[in-house]
Amino acid sequence: MIFPCPGPYRADVWLNGRHLGQHEGGYDPFRFDVTDLVKRSGNRLTVRVHDDPHEAKPRGKQSPVRHPEGCTYMRVTGIWQTVWLERTGKTFVRDWVTRADPQTGRLEIRARCDGPIAGHQLQVRVRQDGKELAIAFASCTSEEIHLAATVPNAEPWSPQNPQLYDLEFRLCTAQGEEVDRVGSYVGFRRIEARDGILLRAALRRGGRGQRLPHVRPQAEGTAGGNPGNTC
Repeated sequence: MIFPCPGPYRADVWLNGRHLGQHEGGYDPFRFDVTDLVKRSGNRLTVRVHDDPHEAKPRGKQSPVRHPEGCTYMRVTGIWQTVWLERTGKTFVRDWVTRADPQTGRLEIRARCDGPIAGHQLQVRVRQDGKELAIAFASCTSEEIHLAATVPNAEPWSPQNPQLYDLEFRLCTAQGEEVDRVGSYVGFRRIEARDGILLRAALRRGGRGQRLPHVRPQAEGTAGGNPGNTC
């Protein structure tokens, strides 16, 4: 079992009185393997968070002062996303990075697996509205697996046409038995810089314990109660 926790800048986590570890960095999720500690019932999870507003660290669009000014969000702290428990097998797909080229339709995937993977095979299927468009296979010869597929007539992602493609990862033994399956999605965009100006963004990261961004038709409220700015 793994315990993903997106949250505060610095956090210590205990389960049933045992210290699982510490994480620093409020913009990326973290996780702990609690297989040997979790009980069928009566588990006690403790998370201690520390987020000093006076420390020098990346803060995004959060206001450095108590009351936001201009184009900043209300300052928030603490655990700001869902914490959950996820059951996995001994061997599973841990995370992945995708790079999608809208000009060629080529999709490159770099995935990592946990557990004994000798003889296993990783499959990735690309679908649009339920229709399978491409498939990639790779033997698991190391912890990191590289795959590539080409999506015909790939539609570029844009705010006006936020086209996303579904991904299905399947990890199978040499005998074809499925040991793990996980889904994600990807949009075809491209990173391009001209004269020092970043024009577009494309690189996507995904994995267990990571919330995936999505397009919203309008700004929504923030955790701090601010109705939100649309800057």
